[in-house]
This record gives sequence, C-alpha cells and structure tokens, in this order.
Amino acid sequence: MKPEADMFVEKKISPIAGIGEYEMVYSVEEHPKSDSEVRIYTTQKFSILLTDDLAAVVGENVYNTIRGDFFVFSPDEIHFGRFLRAGTHRYLDLWIPTDFLDYGFDAECIDAGVREIFRQSDGTAVNYVTPDEKSRGEILTAAEKCAAILYESPSDDHTKDLTLFALTFELLGLLAAAYKKQSSHPDQSSVSPVVSKTLRFINENYTDELVLEALAENAGCSVTYLAKVFKRHTGKTIHGYLTERRIAAAEQLLKNGATVTEACYGAGFGNCSGFIKVFRRYTGKTPGEYRGCTARRKRLINS
Repeated sequence: MKPEADMFVEKKISPIAGIGEYEMVYSVEEHPKSDSEVRIYTTQKFSILLTDDLAAVVGENVYNTIRGDFFVFSPDEIHFGRFLRAGTHRYLDLWIPTDFLDYGFDAECIDAGVREIFRQSDGTAVNYVTPDEKSRGEILTAAEKCAAILYESPSDDHTKDLTLFALTFELLGLLAAAYKKQSSHPDQSSVSPVVSKTLRFINENYTDELVLEALAENAGCSVTYLAKVFKRHTGKTIHGYLTERRIAAAEQLLKNGATVTEACYGAGFGNCSGFIKVFRRYTGKTPGEYRGCTARRKRLINS
C-alpha cells in the first residue's frame, strides 16, 4: 500500500459509544529537510516509524532511526522530530489517554507487559526502541494493516473501529514485548555531551533569563563551539529551541486554565506584548484565542 498523494488521517476510535476513546494518526507527507516544533502532550504517545531518515530529540537525547523503530512518550515529555532528508515520510501514531487500561477491558485482551509502557517518566525510562528483526517485522505488519484501513477509509467510518481496536491491542502487545527487551539494554543517544548538558540545562531552567555565555560555561566550551554543535545535532539554534520550549510550556499552562499573563511569565517570557506576538507566530493563534479554544473543547468533552 503506497499512497500517491500526501495525507494526514486522524481517527478517534471508541469500541463502545465514547468509552475508552483514543486516537490513531497515519501520516504520509512530503517534508523538506527540517525539524518539527518542540511539543509536550497530555496523553501517552506511541510513534511507529514507517520510513527511514527520521530522528527525534527527546529531553537531552538525540536518536537516529530506521523503519520499524518506535518511540514511547509519557505525558509531559519534551520532544520534537527531525526529517533528515527531503521527501515523503510515513508514520503511525497512537494517542492514548493514561487511564485507557482502566476502562474495564477483559484482562485476557491485555498483554501483561502493556501496562509497563503506560508509564510516567522519571527521567530514566526508555523512549526509543530498536526491535530485533523478528519483532520489527511483526510490528511493521500490524502497523501497515492499521495504515491500510485508515488510508482506504479516512472518513468517520465506525464500522472499522472494532477492527482497528483489535489491531491496536495486537500492536500494543508487540510494542510492549520489544520495549521490555530494550529496557535491559537502553540505546544510547548519539548526541555530544556538550549538547546533552545544554538541552538539560534549558529544560530545567527555561523560565529563567538565559544567555549564551552562561550556557557555554555550563557546557564547558566556547559560545561559538556550542552554537555550532547544538545546531548540528538538533537542527535548531539555541535561541530557537529555548523559544519553542517556552511556547510549549505556555500551551500547557493555558490548557490548564492559566490566564495569558500567568502563561507569559510562567513560561519564562519577559513581557506580555512580546509573548503574544511570538505565541501567534508559532501557533497561529493569540494566547487568548488558544485559551478560548481549549476551554470550549473541554466543555464539549464534558457535556
């Protein structure tokens, strides 16, 4: 199954009238050699890579991947993706609420290891998994089955929900088995220690006023060297990453009910007028508009 055109399919799946709802996303899109924005989410996210030449920066680590690798992201883990070549890239994502397994599903449907991948991050959890050849083939087969259904029925076709629901549990079982093996031998980041230190420092101190000189001193190198190696490994400038990290934090604050002023200063911005301009440039909405959309979405969900 090779789609001829770009497509991005998001399907909400719920086996029983809104109970246990989660989202499956299949993307086939043309990308330049570029990086996505820094993101933080509130759900558990599983991302299965269906093409080569993708990478991800997770916290302070950078990972290069091949087809069939996958990522496990806990809520609030900071990450962004990298497209290492221009061309068509494909991936399948599962966005699953953290309480998904508490909806009373038959225990026989849930592989014992699945609960282990629904975890909160303690800073040591495995994010990037490189399955062995057999597991990789099984994961790709199940993922491509899901992708084929979404490709053939991108509209809101509820008749496909039960099939996708069954495939989801099959896929989660395969991911859990590969995750358990990987946990015994975590894959090491390919990033320079200088970059790791800087990513960690920014993620822990983004609300403070940060200058390049202080970051270079913390990393134990010159400003020029730090700027060069940081861009080479992450694809972003230090200022660009810091700004996106603050925007991601502001989005979370607004989602949780903070005022625009609270989100501005809580995310490390120095003044509200500048914050509003930068936020709109990155998200396409003013902070007030973003907050309003989030509030309306919550009311609809709870109604």
